[in-house]
Amino acid sequence: PNPYRMDIHGESVKDTYKRTIAEIKDIRSKHPHETVALVTHGEIISLISHYLQTEDEENPFMDEPIEKGEALLFRFDPEGHLTEKRTIRPEGQPSNPERRG
Repeated sequence: PNPYRMDIHGESVKDTYKRTIAEIKDIRSKHPHETVALVTHGEIISLISHYLQTEDEENPFMDEPIEKGEALLFRFDPEGHLTEKRTIRPEGQPSNPERRG
């Protein structure tokens, strides 16, 4: 499917992606070196995951879907580079750490 034609609650994926990136940048600038928790629904989490891993601002892509009850953990070094992405699953399901750098 064409990501520019898909619709997330009345908004195109491209518009949703641009709005989401702007918020992520704002949060990162206001909270450097802090732990921040973001809570949202799966489609937005997927877009955030794609941006944090690629920093691609033009091409929205919905990263791997997350299942109900899962959470994503991202860790960054002091320079802001992604060092770890982890899916946290409900009790009894294994997590999958992906370390970088």
